[in-house]
Amino acid sequence: MTTWIPPAPDARRRSAATAMTHGWVLVGVDGGEAGEAAVEFAARYAAPRGLRLELLHVAPEPAYAASDSAHARIGRQQRHQLLDTAAARARELLGADDPGRVGAEIAYGGRVDRLLAAAEEGCELVVLGDQRRPQVDRLATGSVLAGVAARCTVPVIGVPAGWTPHAQDPVVVAAVKTCADSGVLLDLASAVAAEHGARLRVLQARDVQHAAPGHRGAWEEAARADLARLVATHCDRYPDLKVDVDVVSGQPARVIANASAQADLLLLTRRPLVYSHGHLGGTGRAVLRESRCPVAVLPPPTAGPGSGP
Repeated sequence: MTTWIPPAPDARRRSAATAMTHGWVLVGVDGGEAGEAAVEFAARYAAPRGLRLELLHVAPEPAYAASDSAHARIGRQQRHQLLDTAAARARELLGADDPGRVGAEIAYGGRVDRLLAAAEEGCELVVLGDQRRPQVDRLATGSVLAGVAARCTVPVIGVPAGWTPHAQDPVVVAAVKTCADSGVLLDLASAVAAEHGARLRVLQARDVQHAAPGHRGAWEEAARADLARLVATHCDRYPDLKVDVDVVSGQPARVIANASAQADLLLLTRRPLVYSHGHLGGTGRAVLRESRCPVAVLPPPTAGPGSGP
């Protein structure tokens, strides 16, 4: 299984000393199929890099942790069992004799807040499974993946349940909203594609299907030229990298989600806007919900409008 995951954030944004402290990956464990996919994905990333994994299972009710009822005891036992199973699988994938390479913990409270707090302790990456549920369930319970991806200060990978990489002709997709603040996105996407011998598809979508034909054609021509300049600036370190520049007229979330069906990794960046942690808009959330390959959500590179779906 190929490890489709971006390297650490661009060196221009972190000193070498800071980068050396990021020696572990946080993995959310929930006992479901998507959680198992997240553990496998994270372990295969950590193994060749000598990183350790920290598995975290979050139970939603703090008071439940202190209860001595039979129901509470059974619940705690089940949580420990699922965490032990996940840790055993992680150690198997790491292939290391050092048990310290895998840590496991149960926390109580809000899942998004507890995962974000754990990530603030200095991890390199957060990996979460995405268990697909009916839309009505998502409206009722919210999405842990979207909540963490919207606010985390390090990259977050969402891994769909049951996903496996393509055996041949790997593809990395970089979803660009505007070119002005997408340099870091292209730096990372080109590095990942070059590392794995993949083709890089730089994709921009806008819903101009109902615009006048002249306006639509002018937008496509200008957008293609802007993307070509972006690629020339940020992908020139890899002369053998094959890059496709793709401008599509259509509903952005649908276009990007469709592109994921032929991809091994999809990268997008949160929009900076006015929030210190940026903003994951409706397009980004829809892509997380519908993508058929792992999605890497990167923190915003700068404070200012207009980067990422």
